[in-house]
Amino acid sequence: MGYPVPRVYGHIAQLENFHETDASKIESTLKEFAAECNAQKIERTFLFDLSRDFDAQKVDINPIVPGILVGLHRHDYYEFNYVLKGSLYEYLDGEVTRLDKNGFALFPPAVFHSVYPAPGCTGFNILVDKDYFEALRDKFCAETSSAVLDAVCGRQRAVFMNTAEKSEVHFAAAELYRRHIHALNYITGSLPFELIHCRFTVFFLSLLSMEQKGKIITDISTGSGDTDGADKVDRIISYIRDNYQTITLTALSKKFGYSASQIHRLLVKYTGLRLSDLIDQNRFNHSVRLLRETELPLEKISEEVGLEKTSFCRFFKRVGYCTPLQYRKLSKVADEQNTEVGALIAHGYLDEFKAQRKKARAKKKEQ
Repeated sequence: MGYPVPRVYGHIAQLENFHETDASKIESTLKEFAAECNAQKIERTFLFDLSRDFDAQKVDINPIVPGILVGLHRHDYYEFNYVLKGSLYEYLDGEVTRLDKNGFALFPPAVFHSVYPAPGCTGFNILVDKDYFEALRDKFCAETSSAVLDAVCGRQRAVFMNTAEKSEVHFAAAELYRRHIHALNYITGSLPFELIHCRFTVFFLSLLSMEQKGKIITDISTGSGDTDGADKVDRIISYIRDNYQTITLTALSKKFGYSASQIHRLLVKYTGLRLSDLIDQNRFNHSVRLLRETELPLEKISEEVGLEKTSFCRFFKRVGYCTPLQYRKLSKVADEQNTEVGALIAHGYLDEFKAQRKKARAKKKEQ
């Protein structure tokens, strides 16, 4: 099919502006795009903690953006997708499942999946740190069983569910979404973690309650993640994340007791990336956080990520398709518009910035 599948660190392959509404075309495109991602090994890119910083906040809530087909991916956290209105299509193991109003999906770590919210779809996803989610399960399921959580946590199966419109889960999900959107629009850009924790716990308990009452229709997938291999790579990836400024293949080999070639094969098999790629990914994501969340000068950021300023600027432009200062400016626009910097670049904002800078230089020269 020849879809252009970008390889951008911290992002998933996507088809933007797809905006298809015909169910049969959506299903065939999801399958074809998954095959294209598979052929280009894009589906091997994990979204570990590299792109999601769960250190301070264990739960992340994001509104679903309709009309964008998100390519094959997997990650080391749990993910809920909840539909408040319209239809959401989920691709898993060669099959496509459609979730309509009040339907939701729960994906465990290490399971490949793809998603497409059709035009008119309203909903959100909740990304939950693995240890945090499993601690909640242990706390609230110590004396009761849950087929849903047993499937997701124990057997690493994705679960698709439907609930009634006026159910406990529906009200808990709608309230979680409403409060989050209110915070995005009117407060500081996100809810305090304590409030997110409370709202997510209510959602979690309402799910268990509805399941115990037999009021949730579930469809447990047959696909599962390679948890043994994923766990090995998880430990290696975590170590790389914490030591990327100085890490070497030799150091990893000594740390984990594998030969350098075994480390290389594990990384390529489960992430599709070499050690140098993962170092770049960590460095880029760390740089992005510092550019977005601080006013540190480039000299200090360069030092933080283990490069000299000149090398850092060249590195950032190679990986991020813009300079660090351009990214900082774009990130402010992205925050105002509740979008991603990559989307702004794709829609020509970078060219606009360059034109403004050129105009300012010309004006200064005239003076």
